Amino acid sequence: MRYGQHCPVADAADVLGEPRTLLIVRELLLGATTLPELAAGLPGLWRSLLGKRLRHLSDLGLITISAPGGIPVQCRLTDAGRGLEQIVDLLGRWSQRWLVPHRGGVDAGVLLRDIGRGIERRVLPPAPVSLHFSFGETRGPRWWWLALTTHGAHATAEDPRLPVATRITCTPVALADAWLGHTRWLDAVKDRTIRFTGDREAVRAAIGWLGTSRYREPAAAHG
Repeated sequence: MRYGQHCPVADAADVLGEPRTLLIVRELLLGATTLPELAAGLPGLWRSLLGKRLRHLSDLGLITISAPGGIPVQCRLTDAGRGLEQIVDLLGRWSQRWLVPHRGGVDAGVLLRDIGRGIERRVLPPAPVSLHFSFGETRGPRWWWLALTTHGAHATAEDPRLPVATRITCTPVALADAWLGHTRWLDAVKDRTIRFTGDREAVRAAIGWLGTSRYREPAAAHG
């Protein structure tokens, strides 16, 4: 039900105030185009509700939906939808600065997927390698890999059969803290909340690949 105010802010809230709508836009901005890709970045969101939200965004002219050649439905942002990128980024930076960090229920797979999408191709190694993670205090798979190739980074719970550059033991919360800039990588290593197996150069390279979130505070850059 629309609020029906004259104010443009109220109109925008009517569009974007539904649960998960901005997260769907976030996934589309980050390159997701199919239902499986969107669902992977939105765990816990029922496919039926996801479909309903997508149809709503399509009716508003923010996305286009198509199924070319009978392949799974593809969704793409329109110019109006891409215009939300600055809003999504501003919300992320605002939350990073002012809200208390989320400490419970961090999904290791979703976290690694976000980390992988944030890695710039220019820093990727010239030959394919993987980072092997062993997570404690997680409800999902304990072992994960981040496969790094010249094409990008891909999180998987199945061994990608690539040379392992280093092994990393931590909890999802500890990894999220370091990546989001709530703690420095160097401090996490010293405190052993994140443990790397490998020589100093391998650890330095792994931290360089993992980097930090685009939403981190500038003063909290990794060590």
